[in-house]
Amino acid sequence: MALSGLSGCPSLEPLSETELARDVRRLCAENERLRRALTGDAVRNQAVGVLAVLGRVTPEDACRALREVARRIGTDLDDLAAGVVRFAQGGDLPHEELGELRRVLDGCTGDSGRREQPSTAT
Repeated sequence: MALSGLSGCPSLEPLSETELARDVRRLCAENERLRRALTGDAVRNQAVGVLAVLGRVTPEDACRALREVARRIGTDLDDLAAGVVRFAQGGDLPHEELGELRRVLDGCTGDSGRREQPSTAT
């Protein structure tokens, strides 16, 4: 028997079918929101990794660049992140997005005031 504690009510009286159905719908919607949030986080994190490697910048700078470009060009952050991940896998990225990402990443500097250079040691 379901108890009203699930719906946030303080008493332990049984819920009606209507209340149970409402709670199930609410929990399903919350579950879907959490699933989308986790998926979005994973794609954004992958995009940050791609930009950090390709732009030779810190992950923090790559994250800032991703957010700044999304804001500048007026696109959704998750859409831009997904585009960056597709680009890293050999797909296309619109020229506007690619150009802005290059400009922003070129302007990123590390703590020392310059971007880290590749090691030439053998």
